[in-house]
Amino acid sequence: MNEWVIPLLSAIAGAGVAVGIRELVEWLRKPNLKIDFEEHEGQKPYILDLFLESVVTGAFEREKAKFLRLNVRNAGRKPAMNCEAKMVLLKNGSKEPLRLSLHWSRRDPATYKTLDEIYKPIHLNARDEEPVDLLMLHYCLREPLDYLREDSIVTGKFITSMSPREYSFERNTAYRIQVTVYASNTISKPFNLKLYWDGTLEGFNGAVEGE
Repeated sequence: MNEWVIPLLSAIAGAGVAVGIRELVEWLRKPNLKIDFEEHEGQKPYILDLFLESVVTGAFEREKAKFLRLNVRNAGRKPAMNCEAKMVLLKNGSKEPLRLSLHWSRRDPATYKTLDEIYKPIHLNARDEEPVDLLMLHYCLREPLDYLREDSIVTGKFITSMSPREYSFERNTAYRIQVTVYASNTISKPFNLKLYWDGTLEGFNGAVEGE
């Protein structure tokens, strides 16, 4: 073997090892997005029950909404850039899935006015987390009219998706939901859920479960 061959092979091997180590380090330092139900004081999923501010008077009316949120955490060592949360849902008996964008909870419509601003992708720093809105049930606390009877508190109301293209979920119908967060430099593992709502206000609290 020529004398120059061994140094050449050693150089190639060394370069390969260096590249491999560099790629391993980059892989270990990359963003790592994890999705789960939002949790509060040991309750998971945590259901928020909030008053809604009237857009007419600016005062708090007797209208409220229940919210279900997911929590997205960047468990990696690099920021996840331009994160967008997407929902894919399949209604029982349907063959065609529906695809929707979801709303990052802290992009309050009171501050961000246009849909482009409200649904703008976010950066998620290493070890940080952000809630994302999934479902809402808007209801009224006023006394029901006689013809609506006792279930009127949610009559005509539906669980809706928190998306720019709103989707209303039917009662007593099974749905499968998959949520994925897409960033410009990573993609999360999909988070799978089941939804089955009995149509009652209280039923919202147990309507969703993880798979």
